[in-house]
Amino acid sequence: MLSNFLPYKFELIKPGENKAIVESQPLRPISTDVLPSGNMVSTYQYTMGNEPSAGRAAVYVLLDCMTFFISELVTMPIEMTKKGDLKFIKIEYTPKGEIVKIG
Repeated sequence: MLSNFLPYKFELIKPGENKAIVESQPLRPISTDVLPSGNMVSTYQYTMGNEPSAGRAAVYVLLDCMTFFISELVTMPIEMTKKGDLKFIKIEYTPKGEIVKIG
């Protein structure tokens, strides 16, 4: 199960739901293809693994206080390298916009 801190609510995206549900998430299609059957397949791109962490922030504040901000020489580059993993999801829709298949 995905964390509640994620901006994406993937549990809302399931077969039978409407395309508007998908696009109400912070997901935008990077490509859309029309199949011979008339269905559309959209590919969405999203990032996982760069979510904020209150615990990590608290540790950094404590380190800053204890080291008079010298710890920033280590913690800032660590945070700058946390870009997350780029992921893709394909969703097939009927011509009316209902989800047929995910994956």
